[in-house]
Amino acid sequence: MRGVILAAAETIPADVVVIAVGVRPDATLAAAAGLPLGPHGGIVVDERMRTAVDGIWGGVATAARTRHLLHDGPAYIPLGTTANKQGRVAGTNVAGGAATFAGVLGTAVVKVCGLHVGRTGLGEAEGGGRGLRHP
Repeated sequence: MRGVILAAAETIPADVVVIAVGVRPDATLAAAAGLPLGPHGGIVVDERMRTAVDGIWGGVATAARTRHLLHDGPAYIPLGTTANKQGRVAGTNVAGGAATFAGVLGTAVVKVCGLHVGRTGLGEAEGGGRGLRHP
């Protein structure tokens, strides 16, 4: 068994180590168009995927911010499944429909080397910053 050596020279035994560093949207074009961006760079949209600029829609790809259903606040969770659903809502509305995107629960599942890993809800840092604590 190998281990992970931390910056403080502490070693933690591990069979598998997955480093998930996250992503940031390339919102250069959105910023140049004057669209408001969230703190992580996600394009601010409403539940219909409309931006603050009339005629410009977001939610097509993983660049749009969304609403987290547990704390009812903004969240940037760039997953393909979310982007797909937001894109469908944007497309429906651009074509004259009236679709909405309710938000996310923060659910993600990945398979790494035969190991299935998943999460849903809020992590400690996400909930703690909003006054939500584990009992």
